[in-house]
Amino acid sequence: MRPVMRRAVAVPLAVVVPLIAGCGLLPESPVCVDMLPPAVQLVITDSVSGARLPSAVAVVRDGAYVDTARAQPVNPEGPLHAAYSRPGTYSVEVNHAGYRQWQRDAVRPGRGSCGLEAAMLDVRMQPLAP
Repeated sequence: MRPVMRRAVAVPLAVVVPLIAGCGLLPESPVCVDMLPPAVQLVITDSVSGARLPSAVAVVRDGAYVDTARAQPVNPEGPLHAAYSRPGTYSVEVNHAGYRQWQRDAVRPGRGSCGLEAAMLDVRMQPLAP
């Protein structure tokens, strides 16, 4: 009688490790929870008082692509987000009544272990002179 031979199924580490690492099972592995990360994140404040300006509006452009970011009702004091899950090079314009327009060009999100990482912008709006 011949012995029964069992074949081991070899799964390449190149397939297994990213799956485990992406789930946060390995030490210091990222836990990727954002499925649609923003390309641009803005915190908009008054340059004099430091108070948040929740009614500011940001317009983000990349060629023909345009996105508008406004405060969310669930978190009006939180940051504004735009261009979800879209890499690119953006021109960002922020407007608020009673303040000078703020603008920045060549804004680029980064790439991290979980994909797109938002370009973080600290926008300090200058009040118009009375």
